[in-house]
Amino acid sequence: MKKILASILILILSNVGLVYAANEPSTYIDLEIALKPVIQKNVEDLVANPTNCKIILPRIYDDYTKLFFKFLEENFNNKSSNTSLTNIAIAKFREYKTLIEDTFLLVTPDIGGEGLAQQFTTISECAQLTQTYIEVKKELMIDHIRNTSAQKRATIFVEKSRVINNRLSDLNLQIAYMFSHFASFNNRLPQFVKNCVQ
Repeated sequence: MKKILASILILILSNVGLVYAANEPSTYIDLEIALKPVIQKNVEDLVANPTNCKIILPRIYDDYTKLFFKFLEENFNNKSSNTSLTNIAIAKFREYKTLIEDTFLLVTPDIGGEGLAQQFTTISECAQLTQTYIEVKKELMIDHIRNTSAQKRATIFVEKSRVINNRLSDLNLQIAYMFSHFASFNNRLPQFVKNCVQ
């Protein structure tokens, strides 16, 4: 009976995910509002059935990850210096890590139940899953910061090059204007010397 209910729940949640993917929110706040009931439902499922953590935790962690990377995307679209933005991103990663660790702490074995050794094996696997999520997302965050920094440096270089190019273009026009005056003066000078000297 529990397996049937769990299968139905997974089917329902997977359909919710399809609807969500079609209408993905555009901002971090919208995404947070959209994911809050989904995360809450998954957490309730986790508390109700902690031995099913290998299925439920990845769904919760994926939602937290979507929020985290949406935050990173919006954070680094800011024109501020990357140093301050990186500090903000690291602080947000600490929050993300704490959130994942606190979610894992909800997984507790049923001490009075049977199969305690199996429960501990499952919870141990979920602990490993939790650490893997944190490590992988940390590496992805570092890669995101590096890529964004490189893009910003390239953008700044292109903008500065454009400014220099525009100034050189203006200088070229001014030199051409001065050359035309000198050429005009040069053409008139021989006539002036002829007329004045004679």
